[in-house]
Amino acid sequence: MINGFGKSIGLVQIDELGTLEMPIALTNTFGVGTVATAQIRAAVAANPQIGRDWPSVNPLVFECNDGYLNDMQAFAVEPAHYEAALASCSEGFARGAVGAGRGMSCFELKGGIGSASRVAEIDDTAYTVGTLVLANFGRLPQLTIAGEMIGRALQNAPAEDAKPERGSIIMIVATDAPLDARQLRRVAMRAAAGFVVWSRQRRYRAGVFDRVHCAARCRVRRDPAARRRCAARSAVSHRRR
Repeated sequence: MINGFGKSIGLVQIDELGTLEMPIALTNTFGVGTVATAQIRAAVAANPQIGRDWPSVNPLVFECNDGYLNDMQAFAVEPAHYEAALASCSEGFARGAVGAGRGMSCFELKGGIGSASRVAEIDDTAYTVGTLVLANFGRLPQLTIAGEMIGRALQNAPAEDAKPERGSIIMIVATDAPLDARQLRRVAMRAAAGFVVWSRQRRYRAGVFDRVHCAARCRVRRDPAARRRCAARSAVSHRRR
């Protein structure tokens, strides 16, 4: 978490344990409680021992405020929406103005869900790093594509922005590389750096840039040799500093 001006659920335990117990759910600000309850109910339905013979679960819900386009007081998000999203989970997923992205705006244009991925090779082994964002930030003059300030050309705005930017973004990073919780946190911090470069957003205080949630989580391989190689690379990296 880079900026804590948000209403997400579940981050405290993740910071403490470094593990996920539930799928990551995205919604709008007023939908957090509803989606968290839906997550717990779905987990209990699949595992009736939860909360009785077994420990409780840690729901994980991130949010952005879509009040610019959506009347949040309508409380339109319902448990059925989470249930449908959970049932339709797959490698091929919808992007754009779907799900939590329905009411989001980005650079005063339509925002929503976006994704990207890269493959990195280490010791002749290929690892994938994937990102998913819920984009809800930016003013049109700040829109920059391939180094060109396209937004200013579109709006014909003066050099200085007249209004402060008050948006938000959720950035989720996932990888199959054998990284531990500390190393994953380092990956998450770099997601924020990438966001600054890409979006030209450099202000991280409540009321100007609300928050950035960076969660980098992966399956830690059970291969002891892979873990030793991972730890050795980390030790070498620190010695070189």
